[in-house]
Amino acid sequence: MAHASHHKKNERGNVLLVSLLLLLVMSLMGTGLYYAMSKESRMVDRGSARTKTFYAAETCLEDAIGWLENKVKTEAPDSQSKTANLHDDRDLAAGGEDWEKDRFKRYCYDYTIERLSSSTSATAGGYKIGQGQWYKPEDSTGAAATSSAKNNYRITCTGYYDDTEKCNSKKIKTVLERIVYR
Repeated sequence: MAHASHHKKNERGNVLLVSLLLLLVMSLMGTGLYYAMSKESRMVDRGSARTKTFYAAETCLEDAIGWLENKVKTEAPDSQSKTANLHDDRDLAAGGEDWEKDRFKRYCYDYTIERLSSSTSATAGGYKIGQGQWYKPEDSTGAAATSSAKNNYRITCTGYYDDTEKCNSKKIKTVLERIVYR
């Protein structure tokens, strides 16, 4: 019987050793899972930020084309540059939810518009002979055709993401370029 109690004392040490080994293995598994999940989370965040920088670049294109369409009514501009925060451009400061304001503060864009070339196009709906009661010299479809200069413009837009709300480091960016004829 003394032999049986001596054997149980040795088993108690083995149980403690196995328990500590299991604790170590489970801790290593937990650490590995935490590392893998944090890496996955960063990848998802980067993918989401890339999508949003694309949206910022699209907003930039809308802004640049709008500026160009308003400007060519009075003159043919040579170039234009602008930098804006997506939060300010969409005027969320006035009516947005707090979470929208915080989210959009981290996105900004800038654009550059360059005039590439110009061409002159004459438009006429046909020629009228300058006689008769229907002749109107100011009519653009009359003998005097109107001409207007059209220009090709390159619009380069870049959408940025930055985690500092100031858009200084511009960590993630998306560039869109478009040629327009105005």
